[in-house]
Amino acid sequence: MTLDNGQDRRATEIVDLIENGDHDAVAVLMERFGPWLEKAIDRKIGAKLSRRIDAEDIVQSTFWSFVKRTSNSEYQFEHTGALCRLLLTIADNKLQRTIRKEFAQKRDIRREATRDAASVDLADDIWRRTADDLADAVDEVAAVVDEFSDRDAEIFRRHYFLGKSTAQISTELGWSLATVKRRLKWAVAEIRGRLQTDTDQETGGE
Repeated sequence: MTLDNGQDRRATEIVDLIENGDHDAVAVLMERFGPWLEKAIDRKIGAKLSRRIDAEDIVQSTFWSFVKRTSNSEYQFEHTGALCRLLLTIADNKLQRTIRKEFAQKRDIRREATRDAASVDLADDIWRRTADDLADAVDEVAAVVDEFSDRDAEIFRRHYFLGKSTAQISTELGWSLATVKRRLKWAVAEIRGRLQTDTDQETGGE
């Protein structure tokens, strides 16, 4: 985001006003930088995660944190570039925490739903990824599941997307519990193998 010298001075003046408790300056700051920051975070979230994470919520929380710390004189700026970088850093950190919380909650649900080691491992593998990689991982999982048979895809979706236990799936679909567990274990192995292959290719097999 670039500004001319006049706009640059105006932006730093707004921050000074916020530090001095000017509430109107907060509204001006959000109006000026809010749309830009929301677009930047929206791109990081991606289509898949946007169903669960709202960029606007991240941005609102970012400005709240920024204003609080600025009011305590924790930030000093000489130009708008530094301000933009800080806002983006705060927002990105909040996004990472939100994503990790989202995946941690789903991981905990699955631990309660089933003690199947392979299922828990897959949730852990995805949860441990960085924020930049998570959206790609979700897309990759969806792509692999699309290649499954209708039966295997249904088992996987009910377990991972709906949080149902293998016993519940067995009852709902009328398949034996052993079959559901066996096919779920196979599906998890397929996805983990694909994710690992992609990681190896990106790192040159190191």
